[in-house]
This record gives sequence, C-alpha cells and structure tokens, in this order.
Amino acid sequence: RGLETDEETYLAVKATAEALGKVPVPVNDMPGFVSNRVLMPMINEAIFAVYEGVATPEHVDEVMKLGMAHP
Repeated sequence: RGLETDEETYLAVKATAEALGKVPVPVNDMPGFVSNRVLMPMINEAIFAVYEGVATPEHVDEVMKLGMAHP
C-alpha cells in the first residue's frame, strides 16, 4: 500500500479484486513482489543443497512437495 493511498482508493481496489475472485493481500509499497522476495532465496538454497551434495534435485522436489505443500 502506497504511503499516500487513501482508504477510499484501497477499499475500491480491494472490492474490485474480490469481485474478480481474487484474494487481495495488503502489503507496503516496495519494489518487487513479496512472493518473489521469499521465493528466490528459497530457490537459491535448493540449488546450493544440490550443488553441495546434500540432496538430489528429485529429493529437494519431494521435500518441498511433502513438507512445504509446494506443487
């Protein structure tokens, strides 16, 4: 949410998103998406786990599917 976004604008955007079947999640205005900020370090760690011989790519996938409910 932008520093100068007023409540009326926020509520209008929220209602529009909901009308489209979306689930709006309010966050502060910053470059990039919250999901990418969380996802990219996780992907990097998965790559390092494979590189360092901790797990195979298939095992990383299985752990993420079973333990983290990732598709």
